[in-house]
Amino acid sequence: MAVSSRRSRSPDASACVLALSLVGCGGEVPASTVPTRAAPPTTEPRPAEPVPTTEPATEPAVPFDDVRARSHCAFESIELLCAGLREHFRSSDGAWTSEDCALGPAHSGAGSFAEARLVAIHAGSGLTAGAPTTVRTLFGATLRGPATDDVTTHVLLVARVGHAWFPLHLFDPIVRAADVEPDRFTWHLDDDGAALEWTDEPAAARREDPYGNGRVERTIVVTDHGVPVIAAQATIEIWRSDVDLACSRACHAEPIPPADPGCAQRCASRAHGTRSWERVGSEIHIGATRIERTGASAGALELESHAAEIVSLADASPEMLFCAFLPVEHAVARSVARSDPASVALLERARALLAHGGGRRVHGALAIADPDAPRSIVAIDTTLGTACGGGGCTTAIAHRTLEGPFPEEGVHHFTFDRAARVGCDDAALPTGTAPTLLEVAPAVSRDTIACGFGGWDGTSERTWVVLRVLE
Repeated sequence: MAVSSRRSRSPDASACVLALSLVGCGGEVPASTVPTRAAPPTTEPRPAEPVPTTEPATEPAVPFDDVRARSHCAFESIELLCAGLREHFRSSDGAWTSEDCALGPAHSGAGSFAEARLVAIHAGSGLTAGAPTTVRTLFGATLRGPATDDVTTHVLLVARVGHAWFPLHLFDPIVRAADVEPDRFTWHLDDDGAALEWTDEPAAARREDPYGNGRVERTIVVTDHGVPVIAAQATIEIWRSDVDLACSRACHAEPIPPADPGCAQRCASRAHGTRSWERVGSEIHIGATRIERTGASAGALELESHAAEIVSLADASPEMLFCAFLPVEHAVARSVARSDPASVALLERARALLAHGGGRRVHGALAIADPDAPRSIVAIDTTLGTACGGGGCTTAIAHRTLEGPFPEEGVHHFTFDRAARVGCDDAALPTGTAPTLLEVAPAVSRDTIACGFGGWDGTSERTWVVLRVLE
């Protein structure tokens, strides 16, 4: 599934992992669920044999502009990557990050992957202006950030290919951890730099939790013309647990019931699936899913199952591009007005409609628009995809600013699930081939608005409201 390079996220989401064929988004792990990262016995990565290939061990250098145009998430230095990581999390209302990044030990390779390491930051939400700061430890380094209990550690695996640095994988966030050691995370770079592999346990409950669900995923990547691509990825462990209600009620009705969670543990049913993963030369041998069930209701627990497969690293598809995150696209206004005939004609049409009071006013929009800010006339040409979660939806758009300071880039449309549909009009976004024509203005507050446009200007999230749907 293709992913646009335009920035798009759910209203409350701070991170989103994107790939051309693998897409996943999620929020933070609840404070009560700190994942246990014990990998299954027989699936730990081991030092791999060199990957035989007919190409040189080190790919020819690819110009950075060509790499960036293809991957959309290459950085010219690890310092710029760190800044991009921090901005990725700060581009939500009230979000904060530590003032710098902590770097794990560097691992060097003699091939396409020249270097790999972990980069980590502290982050949180609900930042108030003028909040006092404090120093916290991460990877043995001291990072300064706001003095608040809302602290999450984000750890990113990065690699350098040629002169470009790539964000490869954001491990599942760790909540309220005072210090996190790099060896908590499982990853391996081949000595010859041909492949990079990691294992993660995203948002998993502890295996002994009687209500727990979780999985362990393994990924191996190689390079294609200076850009990392996914060669193989599989869920190598998955588990589901549930408690039989009748059993639990009978347990609690006993004269002396066991202390919690004794009844839940006694009445739990579990299904546990595993797949072997073995590196054999330039191939990954992934076994069929083996499922074990325990408990009276285990047969009702559904687990995904896969047949055995062999994947050749040499056959990695150039289309399997991926990014742990895309750089935030800043909301930037055009410096020169559009002069193409189609845009000029639309602008004349919009001005004529406004002069004669045409179009349809949007409910509640005027009350939340900044009365002193200039208005803009915008043509929304098409929508590029919608993501929902956290109480709302975000839609990527292709648009033209015909008049005014409304940004030409880095803007998305949002909808919040609120009873008062302030700023909403079903005709604001196009549903066919013809563009919609809108009059928009900056909003003074996002607290009561249900629909509008948002964009990150480099320092804060800005919001615009649709005043009038012209056509």
